[in-house]
Amino acid sequence: MSKYAQVLGLVTLLLFCLAAPTEAALDDIRDNPYVEAIEAMVGLGVLEGRGDGRFYPEDLLTRAEAAKVGASLLGYDDADAGRAKLQSAVFDDVYRGMEPGLEWAVGWIHLIADEGIILGDGHGNYHPGANLEMAEWAAILVRILGHEREDMAWPHDYDDLAKELGLAAGIEYLSDAAVNRAEMAQFTSLAVHEVPRADGSLLLDVVQWPGHAGEETEDDHHIGQLQVEVDMSPEYLPTGGGHTASVTVTVADERGHPVPDADVEFHACVQGDDRSSQFSDLRARTNASGQAESRYTTVSGDDHILVNMNVTVSYEPLMEFANAQIVAADSAAQVHGTIYDPYTGEPVQAQMFFERRDGDQIHMTGGIETDSQGHYSVLLPAGLYVPWVTFPDGERDVFIVDASEEDATRSIDYRKGVLEGTITGLPPDTELMAIPRDFRPGPADHTLVCSTDDAGRLAYRLEPGTYHLEIVGRPDLGIIVPAIDVKSGEVTDFGTVAGP
Repeated sequence: MSKYAQVLGLVTLLLFCLAAPTEAALDDIRDNPYVEAIEAMVGLGVLEGRGDGRFYPEDLLTRAEAAKVGASLLGYDDADAGRAKLQSAVFDDVYRGMEPGLEWAVGWIHLIADEGIILGDGHGNYHPGANLEMAEWAAILVRILGHEREDMAWPHDYDDLAKELGLAAGIEYLSDAAVNRAEMAQFTSLAVHEVPRADGSLLLDVVQWPGHAGEETEDDHHIGQLQVEVDMSPEYLPTGGGHTASVTVTVADERGHPVPDADVEFHACVQGDDRSSQFSDLRARTNASGQAESRYTTVSGDDHILVNMNVTVSYEPLMEFANAQIVAADSAAQVHGTIYDPYTGEPVQAQMFFERRDGDQIHMTGGIETDSQGHYSVLLPAGLYVPWVTFPDGERDVFIVDASEEDATRSIDYRKGVLEGTITGLPPDTELMAIPRDFRPGPADHTLVCSTDDAGRLAYRLEPGTYHLEIVGRPDLGIIVPAIDVKSGEVTDFGTVAGP
């Protein structure tokens, strides 16, 4: 249910705040044909420039920006987006730790996707940096205003309805043309002030903007939670040591507002070895924008492994921790995904330690911890990896992460199921191998081997597929357990089988 349904009758508006409000500071809109719409939105204090005194009216609207505008029109605010950012990933290309220029939009995209206002491409991606066509922006506003019908054909019915409602008034409407920020302001101003919703009310009458008179002031606000982000620039450096990366820590409260004067401590380690001395500053305080910075200089021992940056933020009585990694490598790949419990299929928080395989050689690369929803994001030196996953119960397993393509971004989840059962008549610790159809030897083959306990019981964590069981080293005994299907996030029990 949209939050504006809870605030009928309140004459205020929340839309899109891009920077600190100051109408006079926008010096690039005077000659724009939609200057009145821009100024109307600026007059409400809900649509601003980019902090440098300019609005950039001719810049094309991105899907990331559209998510924030759309979610704001539904009554969501920065605090909602901050909470939504912590939920499990909705799209493969939208996640915490994605490129800094778009990560700010993660929570907004989650909100707008949950409402069904902006959808993905049908293949699991959102494309936050892509631009929107006029028909797409018109369709978003049609949905927000509640005028969409199930039988509408794309894009013509949306084009016709947008014109019929008056959403395109004063705009040279071209269905497949990319919409710019000024045109977005014109569309949005009409949607807020002129075009009624399906129930006859205006958005201006039903959406509350918390910055209006009577709301809590900054001095009144008590900070109850810290949100900490760590950004590295660049994320990977050349090998050989002596190269420097900026480490920027951003601290916000539960509403997404900057927290100045927070104490920030910087720590670094490489596979247990302290590297904190490589920071230019071990301690700093956040500025008015909620940011503190230090610089890390690599040593040759950092090459081809993860350098873990650990940050401790204190703002009495609150304390929060965050971490990030940099890599010194000739080439690297970004990998992200989610760890799912093989027994339940639910996301689960876990620790991961990456081993890079180079033929028969194993290189210990370093470890990370997923967030509470099992999501991980890590920049790795290019190569093939077998990460060890340690679950909350202490059990461990591995899977394959192929990060061999340079400068690529890969989405790889841990999604396995459990095969268990009992085989009678075998000595304890008898090893059996679960052999999948079309079996091809690989670096994680040991995960297919399991030993029986004293009662003949065994349990495997396996990729989804069809398997049969054989005793290791005794192919002459044939198949012990015939073909059985394993499904992700489920336990398959083959029951009790008599051994040979």
